[in-house]
Amino acid sequence: MHAKAALPNKEGKKLTRKQLLNVINEEVYKDATIVTEEFIGYKILDKKERIHLTIDHSKEYVKGDVHTNIIEGFWSFLKEE
Repeated sequence: MHAKAALPNKEGKKLTRKQLLNVINEEVYKDATIVTEEFIGYKILDKKERIHLTIDHSKEYVKGDVHTNIIEGFWSFLKEE
């Protein structure tokens, strides 16, 4: 049902909202559903023609089919390596 992807910042620098949006526009299909946590940098997606669903981890980790568990597991695996 969903394709998952992570786009690491290889330089270890913080991305600006504009840079984040550029990466998303270049790498993510226009009709893709984007699922994120509620980081303020992702709020720009709500103003664009994107399907953007969020999870507020202070309240829940799963909302129906919506979750970030796959990517969270991926980052956890990388930290162990």
